Amino acid sequence: VITSITSMKQATPLVNAAMEMRLAVRGEMQMIMEFIGATDSTALEAYRAEQELYSGEFGTFADAILNGAETDEGVIYATKDAKLRDYVTQAQAYHQNQFETEVDSVYELANTSIEHRHTSEIAMEQFESTVESIYDYGDRIESETKRIIDERLSSGASGLDVLNNENTWAEMAMEMLITIGLSRVTLEEFAQAESSAEQQAIESEFNATVEEFDTWISALLNGGDTDMGRVEAVYDPTVRQLVSDLDQYHNEGFARSANDLMEAQRA
Repeated sequence: VITSITSMKQATPLVNAAMEMRLAVRGEMQMIMEFIGATDSTALEAYRAEQELYSGEFGTFADAILNGAETDEGVIYATKDAKLRDYVTQAQAYHQNQFETEVDSVYELANTSIEHRHTSEIAMEQFESTVESIYDYGDRIESETKRIIDERLSSGASGLDVLNNENTWAEMAMEMLITIGLSRVTLEEFAQAESSAEQQAIESEFNATVEEFDTWISALLNGGDTDMGRVEAVYDPTVRQLVSDLDQYHNEGFARSANDLMEAQRA
């Protein structure tokens, strides 16, 4: 009788330890789901730390069943049952060599996703900044053109002459801003594309807007016929400099930020 009572007292903690192992795995599974839903590195690392605590608990109670230990749940006596020892040993090996490997993989994927999202957000912010700068150039060109038109009209130039000359500069400035708006929308579509094939098609559309923008720049600097009609070359040095600066910024700053954004978003 004494032996039976003793056996029962020793067996009960073993059952509790097995339950703690099960709860620890459940906790790790919950943390895996949190990995997937994490939106920033701080949250991800907090979930990782909690998952590692659960993993440690699993190991603690598995070792206790095999070797005995004093835990927060009380004293656990090492089991002498060969089948139980074999089962726990196999469970411990599977947990360490396979389950934890998969947990690590999910964590790394989540971490990479967060880094990718962060890189994409920075790239988008930089691109938006270059777009705003181009809008600013366009506004300045329009403002300077308006000044010249007012001066020309005040000096006696005919409205038709101004319409056919300086006014075409303002029209080109407006077309440039419209084209930049199209470039912006196209890259937003690129970021939302779900396949590389779709992205390639959208990238071609973006490149077409770049070429269109260059057409407006060329018309302002050199004059010529465009889809919007005849444009006279800018003769005012202030406006010409603004157009030249805008051309350089578009070819360098804008192009670089657009490329960075596409690279960050490629499927």
